[in-house]
Amino acid sequence: MNAFKYTRQLAVGSSMAALALARVADAGTVVVTPANMNGWTLNSFDNNGNIVNSGPYYSPNTQMVYGPATPPLGPGSAQLATPTGAGDGAAAIATEQYDGTLLSAVTALSYSAYDQVNNGSQFPYLALSINTGAVDNSGDAGALANTLDTLFFEPPYQTPSTGNPGLPNQGATQQNLWQTWNAQTGGWWDNDGIGNPGTGVLPLSTFMTDFPDATIQNGGFAGLGGIALQVGFGSSGETEIGNVDNFTIGTLLGSTTYEFAPVPEPTSTTLLLAGSGLLLMRRRRRVG
Repeated sequence: MNAFKYTRQLAVGSSMAALALARVADAGTVVVTPANMNGWTLNSFDNNGNIVNSGPYYSPNTQMVYGPATPPLGPGSAQLATPTGAGDGAAAIATEQYDGTLLSAVTALSYSAYDQVNNGSQFPYLALSINTGAVDNSGDAGALANTLDTLFFEPPYQTPSTGNPGLPNQGATQQNLWQTWNAQTGGWWDNDGIGNPGTGVLPLSTFMTDFPDATIQNGGFAGLGGIALQVGFGSSGETEIGNVDNFTIGTLLGSTTYEFAPVPEPTSTTLLLAGSGLLLMRRRRRVG
């Protein structure tokens, strides 16, 4: 699959990073429901990365649902699905609330996933879009300062035999079972080829060293966010159905956990965060 990269140059200052951190200071648990998405959006994409609301790439099964089984938080989750035979499209739940946050300021990053149908290897994955910033220590010809890159955390690459043996063993993926993944300590690959799927995945610290002032940033279009949980962007004959919940992100100012649910829970505390949450599209360079 060809690269789907963006090279718009951006100038990101320390004031923007500070504003982003202030906007998402410690908020405890935030419940995300269809009636109050709290800065997140949930949509389907075609094979060119366009948001679709009808047609062969649109999946009405991309929605907030009860279950499956017993989610880690509350009664439900965000279900991400591509239609039968449309796995070159995608489904994602995404947020722009952390755009402008320094990658080095992220202190925790994890989520829970439940995979129902896949291509034999893909599980719901996490994508971070970053602006590399003014300093490039990578020495990699494919990576440049002040450009956009997307980093991917994929659960199948988190054991010593399937991923980087120098990183923690998070166990093998299992379908029809809720599993929690620590992306902060796990292995990542990216669209610029610094890291690669499988045994070529690298810790986030490598990208922080290569790009010390990198910030989370939109994926190439104005207003689109820098964090997405998604399935798809594989091959056309595939079908992907998975669920996500319990997404946690920590920064220097505290930690927030997002519970995805079909309806609000009376006993939960919901916080309305500032800023609109336009959907973030992530197109992967390779199938994994």
